[in-house]
Amino acid sequence: MTLTQDYPNAIGIRSQLLIGTFRLEGTANAVTAQQAAQLTPLWQMLKALSAGAASQAEVDAVLGQIQRAMTPDQLQAIQAMRLTGDDNRALMESLGVALSGTGPGAGQPGQGANLSSSERATRQAGEAASGNQGSGEIVLDKLIELLKSRQ
Repeated sequence: MTLTQDYPNAIGIRSQLLIGTFRLEGTANAVTAQQAAQLTPLWQMLKALSAGAASQAEVDAVLGQIQRAMTPDQLQAIQAMRLTGDDNRALMESLGVALSGTGPGAGQPGQGANLSSSERATRQAGEAASGNQGSGEIVLDKLIELLKSRQ
């Protein structure tokens, strides 16, 4: 099974995997120590690709590897969550991550709301390179920490 975006307001596969993995914690489908050992380097690779000039094909290949490292039950559970941007914001808040772009004018044109996924990735990569780490990358760091602690 692979995750899909075939429901209203679906977030990207990367975000579904990220948020879904956190949400599996404390359930029968939580990531095992063996899976954590497989997933940690894959998420680290994805982080490195996000910070560089990686092609979408490279990113998609790593996302595919992450999905293959998870069980069908885990992926079904994540798909059933039908994750949206609201779930993303809720996770960031629960992790204590400050949300960027929440002030006046947030979400208006010129603030990144109308960027394509590649333009958004370019902006995030530029922010990461300048040391201004996007909130999504901070959540990714927290997932990597969680996986490392599980091993």
